[in-house]
Amino acid sequence: MKRRLRICALFLALCVMFLGACSKQPRRSGQMRSGAETELEAANVPAIALTVASGRYSTGFFTSDKLSIVSAAAADGGTVYLWGRNFQNEIESNWLIRYNPDGTSEEYKLSLSAGGYITALDVSAGEVYYLERVDAEDESAAWFLHTLQAQETLDWAGAGNELENLIAAGNTAYLTDGKTLYTCSLPDGKVLHAANAETEITTLLCKKDETIVAYCEDTGNLYELDHGGEALTKAGTLPLLFHSGKLLPGTNSGYDCLVLGQAELFGWNIDEASAVQLLSFDTYGLVSNNISAFASLGNGAFLGAAWKSGELQDRLFRLEPSEEAAEPGSERVLKLAGLSRPMVLSSAIADFKAMRPEYTVEYTDYAELYGDQALQQLQLDLMQGNAPDLLFVNGLPFEQYAKRGLLENLYAWMDADDSCARSDFTQNLLKALESADHNLYQIPQSYSIVTTAGMRDIAGSRSDWTYAAVNEELASSKTLLSAFYGETGESLVVTLPLYMMATFVDYENVESHFDSAEAIAFFTFLNNVQPHTQIPYTAENELEALQKGEILFAQMMLLSPEQFSETDELFDGELIYPGYPDAAGGSFYCNLPMAIPAAAQEKDGAWAFMRMLFSSDFYTTRGGWLPLQSGFEASLQEALANGASEKNIRKLAQMQENIHCAAYYEEAISDILADETSYLFAGARTVEEAAARIDQRVQLYLTEQWG
Repeated sequence: MKRRLRICALFLALCVMFLGACSKQPRRSGQMRSGAETELEAANVPAIALTVASGRYSTGFFTSDKLSIVSAAAADGGTVYLWGRNFQNEIESNWLIRYNPDGTSEEYKLSLSAGGYITALDVSAGEVYYLERVDAEDESAAWFLHTLQAQETLDWAGAGNELENLIAAGNTAYLTDGKTLYTCSLPDGKVLHAANAETEITTLLCKKDETIVAYCEDTGNLYELDHGGEALTKAGTLPLLFHSGKLLPGTNSGYDCLVLGQAELFGWNIDEASAVQLLSFDTYGLVSNNISAFASLGNGAFLGAAWKSGELQDRLFRLEPSEEAAEPGSERVLKLAGLSRPMVLSSAIADFKAMRPEYTVEYTDYAELYGDQALQQLQLDLMQGNAPDLLFVNGLPFEQYAKRGLLENLYAWMDADDSCARSDFTQNLLKALESADHNLYQIPQSYSIVTTAGMRDIAGSRSDWTYAAVNEELASSKTLLSAFYGETGESLVVTLPLYMMATFVDYENVESHFDSAEAIAFFTFLNNVQPHTQIPYTAENELEALQKGEILFAQMMLLSPEQFSETDELFDGELIYPGYPDAAGGSFYCNLPMAIPAAAQEKDGAWAFMRMLFSSDFYTTRGGWLPLQSGFEASLQEALANGASEKNIRKLAQMQENIHCAAYYEEAISDILADETSYLFAGARTVEEAAARIDQRVQLYLTEQWG
């Protein structure tokens, strides 16, 4: 029983971590840091100027019967070689295919020893070189350097070596082993020199002047190899813009290296303080994170391979400059925007591009572009006709936009769409999202159910919980040590208002109630939260603490029927689900809520994109349910078929049916709460003083925003 409690408690802890992570949109790196930290970063990490190349590309997708899984690409003299594996009749073979600029190709089967595998491959002057490792049963290992015609044993390498990052240049090969860079002779592979970096070398590059550059990802440092091959000298630090990107050789491109960014391709000459954004992958239906191989063919063309979830074979693609202007009306721009970039966006854009090729999709991250002025700029764009077509609204002052008539009523779009109707959706979810005038201005891609669990003999003592009641219970109980397990006041002030925003803010009348009795009780509760290490728990985890009566509530984010059923069964029916104080029963937590601005130019495309998202489980990256009721019901039936208790499944269905509110996050108000309560937690202000300050600032914000 205790082991099962620990496993389930771990799952609950992950859900609570996800809850905290998702409740606040990511900011640009540096916005949450102190001034000193920001200055230090600016001093150590170089800035880089960026220009955006003009021009259009055409995308051609194709497959190869020799390459099921593509491992890498190597460019050489206007050609690109793709290396990978093929699986036929459960037999694996390794292949290399040379793709020429004129579209022709040649195939080469790569020779390997029994049990051997390739660790790196490169091509130079038309000659192919690759490293093979063969592990023996006695835990020894042999290494070989291959060409297409022969192989040489690397008798200096063994099981303790991890040789990779091969560059062949003339009569010399460069390869890495951890933080060591070896210079070897070709074709025999004998070591000529060895040089060490301070940390592990993750990427090798060859600049246009033939200087070898080693990049160490964990430090961000770049090192140049001297002409003798005996020493690596630090040559700089990777610009911050490229830290989340992948560095690739720039062969054939005119640059020292290519950088695959989150959504863009950059060309960069390493010694220069500027770079060029060559293209946006979104525009051409590609997902940067899914690209397994990429290289330049020359003359502005690129070749690569990408995988797609659910498909057994990688797709190859060719990007070529296109001089043809789009025919009028044949290509349209669909503009998406939000306060940060959603994780699933690249995949969604690629899928939408495949379904609706007439659209070019562009995304604007307002927080990234405008920083502290993001909300003001977005509001100006919505009002002045420069609105995006589809808006991801989490963190935005959504109620304000709806009340001002800046958003489309989505009920009208449902009613006009033969493929979906209002009745298809979870009805109480729609009701929870409706405005005061009974219109619908947002739809989530999916939702989770957020609630709390409590032991019947403790949490069942009241029909409705408030923070005044929580404070009273904690003060009078002899067994309760805290309301929630392992939470700090700083974390709770971010998450708990999500479920009680309507208690504190009257958007309809533009009034703040953060100085009300309910708010005073809430801030009193927060101020009494002790550090976890100072609370004398005997339980090792949240569920065990709940079982022992040491906490009042266990926080739950329900993502599937199976998760709920397993947790409920642990307590033999003794759990009840009261929800959070002021949010009885539970709340809908909306993942990726979406809206269409009234000033949008491509409303048809925006609705089609939105419909694709809320109709597919593919974009529900962490679990949860689509807003279509059929998906929820199907998940219950599947859980029953897999052995879940019918009683527990009925309990979950009843819980979902009875929810009447949705969690609401507004970044500006959350920032005010975090800022002002920091003085409360430090003892610099009383509860009443903090409440008055928060109420004053929120009221000012509401008045400024709503007029």
